[in-house]
Amino acid sequence: MRTDNITLVEDFLEMLSAERCVADNTLIAYKGDILDFFVFLSETSRSLEQCDYNILVSYVTKLGDRSYSPKSIRRKISALRQFFEFLVMTKKLTKSPAAYLERPKSGLSLPKALSKEEIAKLIQLSYQDQTALGVRFTTMLELLYATGLRISELVTLKLSAIERNAITGGIQNHIFVSGKGGKERLVLLNESAIAILGKYLEVRKLFMKEGRSTQWLFPSMKKNGLVSHLTRQRFTQFIKKLAVFAGFERNKISSHKIRHSFASHMLENGANLRVIQELLGHSDISSTQIYTKVLKKDAEKLLIKKHPLSKLKMV
Repeated sequence: MRTDNITLVEDFLEMLSAERCVADNTLIAYKGDILDFFVFLSETSRSLEQCDYNILVSYVTKLGDRSYSPKSIRRKISALRQFFEFLVMTKKLTKSPAAYLERPKSGLSLPKALSKEEIAKLIQLSYQDQTALGVRFTTMLELLYATGLRISELVTLKLSAIERNAITGGIQNHIFVSGKGGKERLVLLNESAIAILGKYLEVRKLFMKEGRSTQWLFPSMKKNGLVSHLTRQRFTQFIKKLAVFAGFERNKISSHKIRHSFASHMLENGANLRVIQELLGHSDISSTQIYTKVLKKDAEKLLIKKHPLSKLKMV
């Protein structure tokens, strides 16, 4: 892959980060999307300057052949559109070949939530491990379900997100979360989450070498001796292990499904949609409204199964 192309990608990502405050996870995804396109471009023996609309259409078609979901294809097209706009803006190209590239329509994707009983089972089983590692994992699991945090928000929580009562010193029933685009929001904690969080703070120092300090609530020592935060991948490993221990299939449980479960269960219990929107950190209410579709779908099944006239045949 040409070095100058890679430099262009790095410059593009730096612009997105500095000027548009694009989240790190999105930057990583966009980088992979554009580098993947460069591989395709090299297979066609074309340079970036020779890229036209027809080549982009061929690339998108190939993505469909590789069984990418409409959602993934939409993101890849979005990345390419913005990348080519950047090249035009910086006068590397005179016009963007992606300007009229259409994105496939995404169908309604209903979140797959766990049942309340399944969530309760997972949390109860996690409490069986009373080691420092076990307490840390249980704390993160409790926080995930109590707040509906994104996994990226959970692992990057800072110690300063926790507030204490000025008189009693007890942990307050809320934390401050930095979400997408650097937007900060307040999320509430239940009593169970507060209790395990207090227990975890007593053992938090065990995850750092003596004398070290860090801003991260969930620190983790790197191989080079530096302190960072626990990674999403590592937390996912813990969740998969718990899933197997609970007798579930490994893929049944994920941090994202726990977030969906939080929102679905809140709605089932009568929470206002706007409140759920604020707690989830959705900038657009349409992102939250999908949960009403889930509730409607479940209500339809319940009506068919439980309605007193459902088993009677009408002539």
